[in-house]
Amino acid sequence: MIRQGARQLIHQAVEAEVAALLAQYGTEVDEAGRQQIVRNGYLPERSVQTGVGAISVRVPCASRKCRQH
Repeated sequence: MIRQGARQLIHQAVEAEVAALLAQYGTEVDEAGRQQIVRNGYLPERSVQTGVGAISVRVPCASRKCRQH
């Protein structure tokens, strides 16, 4: 039960961090008006060592769209 709570807390913190990043750079757009920083799925699940033991977490990722020349 404690491990599940820790997992949820880590998940919420990481999601909030990505949301803050997207909000901060949400106004960056290209010539066509498309956002340049976008959420792009999740990284592979990984194990994070905590005080209650190892916990598996999925980390969302955000990326900058590159210009095509």
